[in-house]
Amino acid sequence: MSNIDKFSFHDSQLTMIELGERKAILSFKLVDGACIGVKLLGLSRMLCNNLKEGNTVLEVSIVRESKYRESLLYKLFDLSDNEKISNPDYVRKIKKKLEDQELIILLVAPSYGCELIALCEEAQVYIK
Repeated sequence: MSNIDKFSFHDSQLTMIELGERKAILSFKLVDGACIGVKLLGLSRMLCNNLKEGNTVLEVSIVRESKYRESLLYKLFDLSDNEKISNPDYVRKIKKKLEDQELIILLVAPSYGCELIALCEEAQVYIK
């Protein structure tokens, strides 16, 4: 479950990532100066690449298209080409949970800097 679609993160900056036990809090500064937080609850796995000063965001979204979710899962778990073909049991289980909406994939796509992929149960947006 998520209310993320109600907010525009385009050209915002990812300013902070705070990790906790099975959760993370992402902080964004929007173009208008407002600060928005995103709580990732029931966090199973997260990949954060290319974190830089600035971290300008193209979009923040819940990935719903199954083919795109699959490629992000492969990236998230750093699977080899052979593992992608064999489709390990744990990947099949995760795909099923995604289909059943027990898990979601949150993607922070960058214009510059940080790409973030998170596998979690819920993403909640709140105004800081």
